[in-house]
Amino acid sequence: MALRDQPYFPFFPDDFLSDEKLSLCSAESTGVYIRIMCLMHKSKQYGEILLKQKFKQRDKQTENFALMLLHQLPYTPDIIERSLDELIDEEVLILDGDNLIQKRMQKDGILSDIKAKAGSLGGKSTQNKYKNQNISAKAKMPSKNQANTVDDNEDKYSNESIDYECSNYRSRDEDKGVQGEKEKGDEPSGIGQVFKLYFDRINPNASSTCVELLKTYTADMGADVVCSAINTAIDNGALNWNYIKAILQGWTRQGVKCIEDAEKITAGRNSMASTAKARGQPYENEQQRKIREAKEKIKKEMEASYGDSTGNSAPDNRNIKKLSDGKT
Repeated sequence: MALRDQPYFPFFPDDFLSDEKLSLCSAESTGVYIRIMCLMHKSKQYGEILLKQKFKQRDKQTENFALMLLHQLPYTPDIIERSLDELIDEEVLILDGDNLIQKRMQKDGILSDIKAKAGSLGGKSTQNKYKNQNISAKAKMPSKNQANTVDDNEDKYSNESIDYECSNYRSRDEDKGVQGEKEKGDEPSGIGQVFKLYFDRINPNASSTCVELLKTYTADMGADVVCSAINTAIDNGALNWNYIKAILQGWTRQGVKCIEDAEKITAGRNSMASTAKARGQPYENEQQRKIREAKEKIKKEMEASYGDSTGNSAPDNRNIKKLSDGKT
């Protein structure tokens, strides 16, 4: 179901409270902003409000929007216009011609339509697949119990078919484009496979930022590499985006461009971890090793300067940690 058909819309309190642009706006503008988001949730183009032709009476667009929204908001035209000016100046809302846009809601709406389209394709395929089976079942006139069994099986296979169609909707609908707007080649190859794995196993309500980053990493390294990072997170029980992003960032720094590169790095890390475990030592990545070596170097220098020559005991580990972290 598309977002606009839901009785609610995604709201992220942490992001709302920490939004630097919104924090520069007045309480009056913030109240208007919240009600405008509610109107955008019910708009035909999700996250946008289109200025109607009959309200294009003034040269100033925010004044025209204020006149139009006057019938939907419990504020005076002056308050609405003043708030819109402030929200647009601080880039909380975007004024693009006759459209008033909230960028995050706009992206969430696009993502919702993609998911709805994938489910629709799966449903149509399932209906066609079982049309002939239903005709055959009527000819055989099964008993009531047998008919119930057939229905249960159809539900089972229907779900499997929808999953299959969701993972392949990009390749089959590539020429038509997503939502009839995107042209062929806009999306990275295999992005449908990545979306399906992430939505099914990690988070079905991924943020628009997460979706854009998944597209970027897929375009840079390939769908197999991104899926490998997601599967690694699943295997380690870390079902969150930050863990997956950290893996992908590390592979990017190490120049990974294909699944073979990622497998070599993973195999090398597993080998080092096994060796460390055999020796009874904790496994260290490169950053952890550098920190440990820096601490050991500082400790030796301080022991040489204070402990051996003066007879004083060496500084304790708390002082060493402060020095290694750059604190005084």
